[in-house]
Amino acid sequence: MLYCPVPATILASVVSLVLAGLAVSTVLRGFHTVLLGFAFGPVDTIYTVMGLLTILAGVYAARGLRGVELPLAAEDAAPAE
Repeated sequence: MLYCPVPATILASVVSLVLAGLAVSTVLRGFHTVLLGFAFGPVDTIYTVMGLLTILAGVYAARGLRGVELPLAAEDAAPAE
């Protein structure tokens, strides 16, 4: 059986690639800075921002899921009489 990802996921991937490429070739063109001894160019900046957004999304999800309890599986539940 072939794996077919959801079309919305594919569309999101394509759009993000286009936007990242556009940012690197226009807005961040010629960008170079040194922060704490690390040199950052346009591609490094894109990866850093995306990594920070991913971490923030994880923290947001963890806070939103705080206190959520999963229902017991059928095999873990008490036997029916």
